[in-house]
Amino acid sequence: MTKTKDDQIDTLDASSKEQLKQITIARIRTISSDTKISLGSEDYTVEELVNHVEKDDQVGEEMIQMNWQYLKDLASGALYDNE
Repeated sequence: MTKTKDDQIDTLDASSKEQLKQITIARIRTISSDTKISLGSEDYTVEELVNHVEKDDQVGEEMIQMNWQYLKDLASGALYDNE
């Protein structure tokens, strides 16, 4: 899937980026603390993912990007398409 400019978090203003970061952290914290999440070949705990998002490192940015895509798909109805 080719990413367009609309798919890039870089197009958001600082306030929107911070809100998306906080939403991402809140969604991660809804996951049971004994659950491990796999990204690529690495497994992460909930707290490790929260720390990555807070630090804005590569793993954190990936989580934010995935969350943003999820929210956009949810809002557009794409998650509910039967096609």
